[in-house]
Amino acid sequence: PESQLSIFKEDVDYKAMYKDIMATHGVAAADIACIGRKGALHKALAESGAEPSIDVALPHFNMAVFHLQREEGAVTLLTFSISPEFFGDKSGQLVKALQDIGVKHITFVGTAGGLLEDSQVGDIMVPRRLKNFSTGSMGGSELPNAASGLMQEFSESDHVNHDQLRSEDLHVGVHSPITESQEMIDKMKRRHVSSVDCEAGFIADALRGSDVSLYALFFVGDVPGTHESIGMGGVSG
Repeated sequence: PESQLSIFKEDVDYKAMYKDIMATHGVAAADIACIGRKGALHKALAESGAEPSIDVALPHFNMAVFHLQREEGAVTLLTFSISPEFFGDKSGQLVKALQDIGVKHITFVGTAGGLLEDSQVGDIMVPRRLKNFSTGSMGGSELPNAASGLMQEFSESDHVNHDQLRSEDLHVGVHSPITESQEMIDKMKRRHVSSVDCEAGFIADALRGSDVSLYALFFVGDVPGTHESIGMGGVSG
């Protein structure tokens, strides 16, 4: 039950740590950051002839840096894998650090639990808005998802399974799948939440009042409250 849930926080300034690591590797400014599906993105960039100028792999931080030439000029692109370095609320701290170095566009591609009656593993969710639900209530900021305006482009892409592409309304973030009790799952469903993950809510809070555009989409990896759940709400056996 939520009444028995305790959240333990580390006394570490991750935002400052992330900025220090980036500065140590010569990254004082950047234009675009892509969080999630780092390997797939690198493969796509390599096909167009782009290779990273820097690739950082530390125990608590991973990053690759691309310097791309475009018609409008040079663009610095940063890429990150989510897990394990930026799992959960650390993703929000990373986004705060990225804002401080001037990033204006962030893509986030994560995995999520599908909460709709017809949710299936493999669905690609493109929600219109994002909120934090980590406390069990709809606190914090609501963030519009810029990716929802790209549904036409997604539907025409050869890289997207069109049958599983879904434009939905509300996606929320929680601390961890282990907090997904049946009580919490039912509460999210009553609020018409379409999908849930462990990062997007903290990213939404981090971008409160900013002019950074977030483009987020989620691959459904489980269906909370069913035999296809990875959280406490799952049916074992």
